[in-house]
Amino acid sequence: GHPNPFRANTTFQFSLPEVANVRMTVFDTQGRQVRKLVDGTEAAGSHTVTWDGRREDGSLAAAGFYMVRLEAGDQVRVQKIVLAR
Repeated sequence: GHPNPFRANTTFQFSLPEVANVRMTVFDTQGRQVRKLVDGTEAAGSHTVTWDGRREDGSLAAAGFYMVRLEAGDQVRVQKIVLAR
């Protein structure tokens, strides 16, 4: 994500060579799902996704380390991010 660490929002970019099922999820360090950012079929090309530092219920996530997992087709990427408050 950029910026990293972030206070309000962080943005992720990814590209797909072809249409693919995509899931992008934020997890805490205990492996619990914090927020699902993308879950569905996405077109080929460049994509930008923003996380506003909120949980699924809209509450602010606590400051700390998080993992963002991107699953696109048969590819999986994990990135560590830091939320500062």
